[in-house]
Amino acid sequence: MKQLITYIFALTIVVNFVSCEKEDPVGPDIVDLYGGFKILDSLSIPSATIDFSTTDSIRFGGTWTTQNQWLLTITGRKSGAIKTLSGKTKILDTTIATWNGTADNIFFQKEICDVSLSFTGQADTMKSTVEISGLHNYQEDGIVVHNFEISTIDVWPGTQTNGTGTLITEGVIPQGDTYLNLEGSEPGNAWYIAGLPPFQASELTDSDYLPFNDADTATTYINFFVRGNGYPETFVTLQTKEDDNENGTHEEASEDSYTHRYQVTGTEWKKVSIPLSALTNDDAAVGNNIQEISKITSVYVMLFSAGTANPTLGCDIDFIILTQGAPL
Repeated sequence: MKQLITYIFALTIVVNFVSCEKEDPVGPDIVDLYGGFKILDSLSIPSATIDFSTTDSIRFGGTWTTQNQWLLTITGRKSGAIKTLSGKTKILDTTIATWNGTADNIFFQKEICDVSLSFTGQADTMKSTVEISGLHNYQEDGIVVHNFEISTIDVWPGTQTNGTGTLITEGVIPQGDTYLNLEGSEPGNAWYIAGLPPFQASELTDSDYLPFNDADTATTYINFFVRGNGYPETFVTLQTKEDDNENGTHEEASEDSYTHRYQVTGTEWKKVSIPLSALTNDDAAVGNNIQEISKITSVYVMLFSAGTANPTLGCDIDFIILTQGAPL
């Protein structure tokens, strides 16, 4: 009898031990999170040269032992353009470590780029280089309003402001080989300094209206590069005109127009992206007072002041483009 009890007790222990076997882990392994950090595979780039005009993207590679916050920085030696990618993994994979030639601010040129991979809380930094032989085609990212790659330009000055527009082909240029400088004076009673002739939807898209849906107003952007010349009362003013009655033309006295004024303060090039939902109605008493970006017939880009007397106002501007779904 004593032997039988002993046998049953031993069997119970075995059953309990089997039933408590460890299941597959849920979430990251504790070693991945808190183990010792060590580089397994160094930063790799498939090719020393990349042509973004014929290749969509380039994938970076590299692995390490623990999940760690990392930052991949690509810097153009000639342009000074920068692109950053980041994540918290222990491998550079195709989801987050792929670059299509775009930049966080001013665009890359055909140039050698320094690539650096660093880790939060770790001394290790991996470095490499890649040469851009062909550029990303930003023309395919949206509707280009103006890229200023021309030899002459028409600028409409204010009646009292001596407004001018000059094409510049030297110094740091965000895109291409040319940018526009707008400048003028403010006598104290005329906010409009100078502007470009309206960009008609029919000229940009071969349609009376820009190809936008009203439901996408908050995710449709007007993007441009701008650099201040040290005059804080300078404003880039964007305006859209709508054809509320859909007769093919905007009528000032009876149809909506929407405006946004962007104050230019910094003296370094900055990429600005403004959703069309940020534009406000110029006169709620005119038109139907409903923003309908599907009825935009034209876009205006102008230089304005704060309305107070100032002998000089101005800024530089480059590459104006409309994008849908995401900013440039």
